[in-house]
Amino acid sequence: MSFAGGLGDWESGGLKMFKVSILNTEKILYLGLSEEVILPSEDGELTLLGFHQPILTRLKQGIIEIDRHWFFSIQDGIAHMQRGELVAIVE
Repeated sequence: MSFAGGLGDWESGGLKMFKVSILNTEKILYLGLSEEVILPSEDGELTLLGFHQPILTRLKQGIIEIDRHWFFSIQDGIAHMQRGELVAIVE
């Protein structure tokens, strides 16, 4: 893993890493760096990588998958990706 300036410049195995925060009203479920996050959006499954364009999307019931290692079951929520950072507020 190398660091070259801003958070969006983290790289691991050739993929750009980005900051991920998964929150609910009671606690932080996940806070860390990731190469890939898969979200259950209302428009279908959405895969986010570090170079993803800014997006705001509503989430539906399903599983948030982070780097094929962390899995979070959610009822619904909202996710925002901008400048190498994903924030998802979920139930």
